[in-house]
Amino acid sequence: MLEPPDHFTPTEQAIFYVAQYPCERCLLPQLSTTEQFSLFLRWRTAQSYITCCWGARVLGSEDPLYSKMKAKAISRDFYDWVHLKVSYFEALWVLCQLLSPRMAEELSELGHTELSKLTTALSLFRANVIEGANWPIELSCGYVEIPGRKIDTALKLQAKSIKKGLTQKEALRLQRLSTEYGHKAVSLELLIAMMARYCDSKAVTAQFEHFMLATANLYEKEATMARKSGSYGWDNGVKLTGTENGVYVPAISET
Repeated sequence: MLEPPDHFTPTEQAIFYVAQYPCERCLLPQLSTTEQFSLFLRWRTAQSYITCCWGARVLGSEDPLYSKMKAKAISRDFYDWVHLKVSYFEALWVLCQLLSPRMAEELSELGHTELSKLTTALSLFRANVIEGANWPIELSCGYVEIPGRKIDTALKLQAKSIKKGLTQKEALRLQRLSTEYGHKAVSLELLIAMMARYCDSKAVTAQFEHFMLATANLYEKEATMARKSGSYGWDNGVKLTGTENGVYVPAISET
């Protein structure tokens, strides 16, 4: 993995790291099929688009993807997703900057001097980026079924739980779907736990609410994209297509 130039500002370094994942060094040795390599390249391309758009926002430059969307080189859904992802990363980056000094100070007081040096805004941010970007590629190495409509429902319920709250019935349904199809985001759970610990800070609380709203907006777009993508899966590197009967077959059998 490349490291950002020394003259980059902390925000420029955060943007730089987004483009470095999914991780080429740790993931490529695990990939064995053309479908997997294609998936990896699509995600790296998506991350590069996010990087470009975030950088443009920081500089106050024109939207680098708008012309591609108007020319139909990318879909409107993908265009919207990239910008929602930028908003998510922006909110996450500010949250990491607010939380990391207090966490590092606390660990230092407890005698964890070396660990406290690692607890920086960039290390927290990068951990979340790695987890989110590597996970879809890692899924392709095993067996997984991804039913579009159920993912759509789960993401919509997650968004609603943030924005409005869920009924007991909805909460139980989300719990069931999350158990079946959810992804355990360890780094994100750490941030949430830290936020609960430092909720005495109005700045932290306000930024966490902003981050969660950005997360909910992203979930809503990803729900729509999941529904439109339909059902698919992976069987040790082989792409699967879901049928109306809920059966998953190798995608190549359709051609």
